[in-house]
Amino acid sequence: MLSSDIFLEEKEKPLTIELINCGNLFSTIDSKTWNIQFNGYVSSNLDSFLLTGPSRGLSIFLLDKDKSLIYPNKNLFTKK
Repeated sequence: MLSSDIFLEEKEKPLTIELINCGNLFSTIDSKTWNIQFNGYVSSNLDSFLLTGPSRGLSIFLLDKDKSLIYPNKNLFTKK
């Protein structure tokens, strides 16, 4: 039951991250390329972020606006 698409969609919560006053280093290929990475503890059997503290033992998945999985500790390439 936990892995069904319908169940997972019901549990989705929107999250917006706004970057303010961020510097950038221009890429030699494309001056508008950003390298973004979400770092954290990784579940041993899932590509999810492990929670710590009182929520220890739980993990969460992060999805981009197209509902593609954001992998922990891997570069996420976006264009602005």
